[in-house]
Order: sequence, then C-alpha cells, then structure tokens
Amino acid sequence: MFEVKLNAPLDVEWEITNSCNLRCRHCYVAAAEKLEGELNTTEALKLVEELDRIGVTDVTISGGEPFLRDDLWQIIEEIKSKRIPLIIYTNATLLNEVKIRKLVEHNIKGISVSLNGATAETHNFVQNANTFERVITAIKKLNDYSVKVQILFTLMKVNIGEFNELIELSRRLEVESICIYPFYPQGRGRENIDSLALDGRSAMEFLKKAVEFPSPPPYIYVGGCLSQKFTPTQKHNLVRGNPCGKITAIITSDGHLRPCNFLPYKTKYTIREKSIYELWNEPIFRKVRNWRKRLTEKTNCKDCELFPICMGTCLSMHTFKQRVIL
Repeated sequence: MFEVKLNAPLDVEWEITNSCNLRCRHCYVAAAEKLEGELNTTEALKLVEELDRIGVTDVTISGGEPFLRDDLWQIIEEIKSKRIPLIIYTNATLLNEVKIRKLVEHNIKGISVSLNGATAETHNFVQNANTFERVITAIKKLNDYSVKVQILFTLMKVNIGEFNELIELSRRLEVESICIYPFYPQGRGRENIDSLALDGRSAMEFLKKAVEFPSPPPYIYVGGCLSQKFTPTQKHNLVRGNPCGKITAIITSDGHLRPCNFLPYKTKYTIREKSIYELWNEPIFRKVRNWRKRLTEKTNCKDCELFPICMGTCLSMHTFKQRVIL
C-alpha cells in the first residue's frame, strides 16, 4: 500500500484550555485548573491563521471545558471566518439559552456532548458530579434551536450495560449520533482503571455489535484510532496503520503539539517558538510514526489482555503496558 507522507496535519484537535469545572474519573488529560502559559487571545487568533494557512480539513475544540474560556467566541468567529469546519466537545453543564443562541449566531450547526450513562447514577459516577439532569436539559434546549447533538460515550465497565437504554434516550432526545470511544488508561483514567476498564475482548465484541445497530438515528460511530477499523474515512486510506502523528495532531492549551490524545508525549517547543510545519517534524513525532520498529521479537501482543481492542496497533495501549517506551 502506498502511504502519503504529509508535511502538516489534516485533522487538529485543540485543547483550548486545561481548565474544567468537573473532575471526570476517566478524563485522559486529567483536566482541572488552567495551565500556566496557556495561549492568550492574540496567540490563539494567530494560531487560527496558521491552521488556515496549512490547510487543515477541520478543527475540534476541546479542553478541559471550552466554555470556560472568556475569549471562546472570538476564537470561534475567527475559525468560522476562515471557513474551517469546526467541532466543539463540551460537558454541556455550562450551556444555557444565552450561549446556545450565540452558537446559532455563529452558525454552529452541531455540537458534541459527553453523556456517559443512560441513568443519572451511572453518568454522575463517571463525571464525579451530579450533572445528568443539566446535560439532558442542555440537549433539549439545543434541539429547540435546531443545533444537532452528537453524544460522546466512553465505553467502560460501569456503563456497557446501559447502551441500549442510551440509544432509546437518544431517540427521545432526537440526538443525531453517538460516538463511542474506548476507555484509554491515561490521565485520571489511569488512576481509576480497576473500576472503569473493560477487558479487550468484551470491548471489541461490544463495538462490533454497536456499529451494526439497526434503524438510525442515532447514527453510531467509533472514535479514536479504532474508527479506522469500524468507520473509516477517505483520510484513513492515506496512511498505513495508526493515524496518530501521520494525519492528526493535538494542540495543547499551552501551545505544544502532541501526536495523539491518549499519549503522554508532546513536542519540546511550542507554536510560540516554531511553526506547525516544524513541530510536525520534531523527533517525538518521528518516533511515534515509527514506534513499531521498537517492538522486539519477544513482544507477543496476542498474550496481552488488551490485544482484542488494540490489535497490536495502539501505541497508547503499548505505552500503558510498558511494552514500548519512546
């Protein structure tokens, strides 16, 4: 298979702040307080100009919680002025009618909302706060303003049994789609692995059934690297194996580049010192692209309990099991 080698990312997720009003048990970035040195408004707007210049196909704004940034609307306005497709990830607890009207005014036609259970008990346990009713209210209000909602659902031991109920709840709420992410043992997720993590076989069997669920809506997708296996796009066909650091990049709130959401690695320099083109070619990105060369003959993936979900292709899983150290 011919593999395209890009000189800049196509997909960018921008962790616009590390600040968050929740302390979710599974959060892979362990979002909490604002980081020292987060990009200011001028730097953020300059970054949007650079993303436009390198020709990214879309930008996902995440966090932390994006709606904690006072200048969020300026940043959204700049992204929309460049006609860059925009996705926003939110826990929805800060959404009110005023903010939803502003989303409509800025021509935001859809938003992704974290909902990690069909019941208040399960969702609130995962989010570590009593937020279920606020999220449901926000989804209803988004519907009132014709803003399409995608639910972000992280597959875990505590919520796998509620997925059918979640589909029924989504239909009642007129949710457009559900994006399922596997649980990744990073950030606070690493601290809660015993209570949250499924074994690889159970997770893979569930995902196979979930994507074949009949009669959408909601449409069901798989997020993260496994999207390449279950719901591939044309962009995935550009590269062999894992897309991390090959077509995708994460921009941290303080301006570093990371090759993957679920890896602890980041560039030495930030966008303050170097261009995205230069950061894309820093040593850590080259190492991530070629990480499989670090596997030895003694590395037998099929003996690992995570193999059914990782299939030997996920560097995050290998890093957690300390099979590969970059």
